[in-house]
Amino acid sequence: MRRFTGQLPVTWPKSGAQLPISVGDASYDPLFPSGWGLTTLTKAPQGGVTTLRALGAAATAAERAGADQAGRALVGKARLLVQQRAAGRITERVAKPFAQADHLLLTGRYGKAVEKLTAAYRSAA
Repeated sequence: MRRFTGQLPVTWPKSGAQLPISVGDASYDPLFPSGWGLTTLTKAPQGGVTTLRALGAAATAAERAGADQAGRALVGKARLLVQQRAAGRITERVAKPFAQADHLLLTGRYGKAVEKLTAAYRSAA
């Protein structure tokens, strides 16, 4: 079996009627938010919000230290937790902070990205 990983570089709308769609829209309710993806390379960590707090602290430390690779990996683990909890039930309350986290990741704000993912995780209940 071949291992793979992939993430959406853009938002995937539910229908063509939503186009154009952007994270900043008042109503951001896509089928899949920007950054949503699949992987067979890593398993989602266990622990929920407690794990997300630890990932957030470590991500903030990585950001301060300029450890970009470590920061991205920590955000990736947090993302997997959210995706596991949300499964196929992606609501607007999950999608918006998830996509915002993707934008924060791109700008090197790893701690804030995990904060957004924690909000998405809580909304996925």
